[in-house]
This record gives sequence, structure tokens and C-alpha cells, in this order.
Amino acid sequence: MRRRAAILFLAAGALLLTPEAPGGSAVPGDPTPPVVVPVITGTLGLNGWYTTNVTLTWSITDPESIILSTTGCDTTTLTSDTTGVSRTCSAESDGGTTTVTKTFKIDKTRPLATGSTRSRGADSNGWYNHALTVSFQGSDATSGIAGCNQVDYSAPDRANATVSGSCQDNAGNQSTALTSAAFNYDATRPQATGSTRSRGADSNGWYNHALTVSFQGSDATSGIAGCSQVDYSAPDRANATVSGSCQDNAGNQSTALTSAAFNYDATAPQATTSPSRPPDKNGWYNAQLTVGFSATDTLSGLDSCPAPKTYAGPDNVLAVVSGSCLDRAGNTATASYALRYDETAPVSIHGSPGRQPDANGWYNRPVTVTFEGSDPISGLDGCTQTTYRGPDDPSVAMVGSCSDKAGNQGSSGSFTFKYDQTSPQVTGATPSRQPDANGWYNRPLTVAFAGADATSSIAGCSSSYYAGPDGASASVTGSCTDNAGNVAGGSFALKYDNTAPTIFAVNTKLGNRSAQVGWRKSGDTQVVEVVRVPGRNGAGESVVYRGSEDGLVDTGLAVGHKYEYRVTGFDAAANRSERTADLVAAGALLTPAPGAKVKAPPTLDWIPVKGATYYNLQIVRGRKVLSTWPVQSSFRLHRTWLFNGRRYRLRPGVYRWYVWPGFGRISASRYGRLLGSSAFVVAG
Repeated sequence: MRRRAAILFLAAGALLLTPEAPGGSAVPGDPTPPVVVPVITGTLGLNGWYTTNVTLTWSITDPESIILSTTGCDTTTLTSDTTGVSRTCSAESDGGTTTVTKTFKIDKTRPLATGSTRSRGADSNGWYNHALTVSFQGSDATSGIAGCNQVDYSAPDRANATVSGSCQDNAGNQSTALTSAAFNYDATRPQATGSTRSRGADSNGWYNHALTVSFQGSDATSGIAGCSQVDYSAPDRANATVSGSCQDNAGNQSTALTSAAFNYDATAPQATTSPSRPPDKNGWYNAQLTVGFSATDTLSGLDSCPAPKTYAGPDNVLAVVSGSCLDRAGNTATASYALRYDETAPVSIHGSPGRQPDANGWYNRPVTVTFEGSDPISGLDGCTQTTYRGPDDPSVAMVGSCSDKAGNQGSSGSFTFKYDQTSPQVTGATPSRQPDANGWYNRPLTVAFAGADATSSIAGCSSSYYAGPDGASASVTGSCTDNAGNVAGGSFALKYDNTAPTIFAVNTKLGNRSAQVGWRKSGDTQVVEVVRVPGRNGAGESVVYRGSEDGLVDTGLAVGHKYEYRVTGFDAAANRSERTADLVAAGALLTPAPGAKVKAPPTLDWIPVKGATYYNLQIVRGRKVLSTWPVQSSFRLHRTWLFNGRRYRLRPGVYRWYVWPGFGRISASRYGRLLGSSAFVVAG
């Protein structure tokens, strides 16, 4: 111990005397730590698992120096199952310290096989009929199940078959074998052994309608589940066969077996009919016939057919003669001959016109009469049709007949009617009154026509109303109609003028106690008549003119009196038109008319005086307001003017004016007598 301490001391002193080089060893002479290696005794299974007890020892070495100390490096034995337990060994030398940890997984216990499952369900009735796989399941508490057996089974056939299997855990431990649940297995086909038919043959060893063939069989293991039952209904043939099979309870199908042969004919023979003659007309018979029957059968052969049958009524739109033939298999074929039979002629034959009478039961143009009747069985095929075009006759009788579609001819029928296609004659025309003037009508009239007819007689003639147009050669048309509806036209010539002449305008011009009245008239005006109101010599009115001129001069008028002139024009037919004109008579002073009302400054006119070279005009409104000397017989008054140095304005009120003619020079002041005076009113 002393030596070791002295060595340690010297070593320590050496360490103190020697400086440490950068990156150099901690202890001079031992650059590496000890080597620690675990030494394991035990059985290593799979996946790093031990399946037995494990003894752990440690190998610690260091060739450069001695081991100074160890920790956790004692020998250890592990005896318990564990998913992971660790042991650590740490060793120190002059070269340093090494620490090693070792972890152990230990599973010494077998897994447990807990059950099994089959790869699919049974094929039929709890039986398997081809290979299956049985899979086992298990459990393991420590390392867990790595896998279990999957056992394929394909033989032998047996009831309550079983298989064995086991499981292995992840450590490699194997479980004790487990026997599966029992199952039934039969992979062998059954055997079909024979067949039987559902009934005996129908006739002469032949079947003529569907039958069933049932098969029988056997199976040694799972037993027969069932065999085919084959329905046969076609094709028809001798020595027919069917195939069938059996199935066992495991679902295995036997090889097909062919049945014993049998004869089958379900087809009726081909039966036909043959009438003794063709139809009489349009597919109809109208007299008795015989229908024969025959048949053929290509398989079982014909057995029999009935004797021919006779049909002689009753009438029928669809009569049927039938008979049945039989083949050797017992099939029956009924052959029917459908025919239409009618031996009764049409009845109730009568004629019908193609249209209604034209008038009053009479026909006045060609008419077609179609005959018709009735036939309740075959129906009418046709009836006669005749067109009548004359002669005129009040009692025409037409005869016709009908036939039916079976060729039967019916008795005759007739149709009676009245016929007149000749127009009546218009014999005259009478106006409702005489002409109004000079052979002219100037207002509407009615013309009545008359006529005659030799066959159906006159039904009536028209009365025509005429109200224009105007014309010297006008014509009124009318007609007469006979009872058959025939019409004849006529006319009546006349002169007609319902249009008054025209007085276009009436104008007047005042004179000294006179008036000139003029007018314009249309060319058809024959006479103009002028009436004046008031009239002459105190009359209320007077005709002051009658003639064909375009104007008149009326004299003897009273100054300041109002006169009305009615101008009336007459044409040759005595039509008239009228226009009127009013005026107020004046003396020498013409306009404004005496008492006339004006709104604007008027122009004063008077009758010119022969030889006058000027005139003196004076206007008074309470006093003289103007005196002027115009050289014409007219003066235009202004709205304002100057007189005697004073300006006057035309104001509302009454103005009286006077005119004297002057002769020679104005300065001579040589005046004639006062022409006259008048007054006008300026309206306010």
C-alpha cells in the first residue's frame, strides 16, 4: 500500500512538474479508457427476445493501466418475463471511464392458441364442397403474437372434419396445438340414377301437351338434396329426350343423365276449308254453298276430318262454317270458313234531289235525283242517279232502282217534283206620280213593274225606288219573279234632276235713291227671280225682276230705309236655290249709309255732279269740326285733323256731313245746290 501511495504521489508530483500540452492525454502512458464487454448466458429467440433465464457478467480490460474502480458490474441473473430491463456497468482506469448499458427483453412463456375461423361460409346446407382455409388465432402477454397457422383443407370427405394449428409469439415460443371446430366436407359429385315422366301418353303413345320428367339419384356422404324436374313442351319430335342431374346437400352437381325417349307432338294438324264456289259479288254470297274440310300432319299423322257442310242462311255479315280435324297425337285443329251471306234484295227505295227546290217547291235549273234505299246486311252497292234538264212540267216523275253489295237487285222507286226553267216576261212599269216639271222628276219616285209566266205563274214584281243620280236619260231597273224563282229584268226611262241650280254670289251697289243688284249663276239656271222686301207701293214684298240676266237696277228707294233682295234661281226641273243681300238706301251721299256705325275712320262717298270741279264737305258734331274742298267725289277721313287752327280727333258719337258741288276755281266760291246730308255713328 505504501508503494502504491508513493507511486501515486510521484505520479502526482510528475503531473504537477509537467505542463499539459493542448489536446494531450490526461494521463501519461494510458491514452484510452477501459474496455467493458457484457458476457450473456441464455437462449436468444427471435426479434431480440430471450426465451430462457439470462445471466449477465462483464469483461473489463485495460492493457495500459489498472482498473481503478467499477460500478454495477457484478454478475446478474434475470429470471422474469419483461418487455425491457436494462443493466449498466461503469469502469474507471488511468485512461478514463467507460460506461456500457445492456437492455434485455425476456419472454419464456408459450403463447396461447385461442380459436380458429374458416375462410368462408359453408357452400350448401352447412357443407363445404371445395377447399377451404382454417385460420387460428392466439394471444401472448409479453412479446405478442407473431402469427398463427392457416391450414388448407381439401380432403377427405367426412362429416365433423377438424384440423389442428398453433401460434408463435414474437420471441419464437410456440403454443400448444389447438383443434379447430368441426365442419362438414363433401367434394364428391352425387350420381343421377334414373328418371320418370309425370303422366302417361295422351293418344297412341304420343304426348300432345307439356309433361314433366323427374330425375332420381344418390350420394354417399352429404346425401341427395334434390334432382332436376324438366318441363317439356317443345320441340315436337319422335323419340324426344331431356337431360337432368342431381345435387347433394353439399351443393355438388351430378353428371347430366339423359332420360328415356318419348314421342311428343303438341302441334295441331293444318286444317283447311274449300268452298264449292267463289262469292257471287264483292265477297258476298247470295245463294247456298258447300264447304269441305281437309288437313295434314307431318309428325304423328292425320286421324280424321268431318264431312262437307252446306250453308243456306240466315243472312249474316259474318257467317262461319267450321269443322275439326284430329291427328294421332290427339291434337284438334278447327278450320273455319268465314263468309258474308245476303240473299235479300234492298228495300225502301226512294229518290232524293241533290238540292232543295229553288223557290216555292219548284226547280228552275237542272236537278240530279239520286235514288237510295236500305239493305241491313251487305249494304247498298249502288243506286241509279239521273239529272233532269227539262222540259218545264208542273209534275215530273223520275224512276230509279238500287242493288246491294251481294248482287241482289231491288224493286223500282220514284220521285215527283215541279220544274220550270223559263223566265217570266216583264209586261210594264208604272211610276208612282207624274213628272214634276217639263217632263223632269226632281225628287224620289217609285216605279212598279208588272209581268206574266206561263208555267209556274208570277210570284211578284219589284218596285224600284229612284233618288238619283241626275240625268236626262236616267233609267230605273226592276224585275219580275215567277214561282219557280226565275227572274226577268225590265227598265223605265226618265229624266231626273234633284240638284238645285247655284246662285254663287249677290252684290249690291248704292245709287241716289237706287240700288244696282248683280249675281252669278250656274249654267243650269233657267230663270232668276228677285223679290224685294219691303215691296213697292207699300207691299210687304214685290217681284222686282224675273228673267235670265245677271243683274237689275232698282229705283225709287227711300233714303235711310233698309231693303232685302232675295235672288232665286230655277232650273228646268223646277229645282231652286236662293241667296239674299241687304242694304240701306242712300241719296246723293252714298257711304257710309245713313246711320251706319263705323269703328275706323270712314271714306265718305257721294254722287259726282256733272261739271263740278270741286266739292265743299262739311262735318258737324255739335258744331262744325271740318270744312274741306276735295276735287273728287270721295274723301278719306283721318283719325285726327286740323281745322281753324285746332286739332280734332275722331271720337265716339254722331257725325252729320254735308256736300255742295263747286264750279270753276275755288276762289270764285261758285257752289251749286246742296247735294244732301247724311249721318254716321262712330262706335265707342
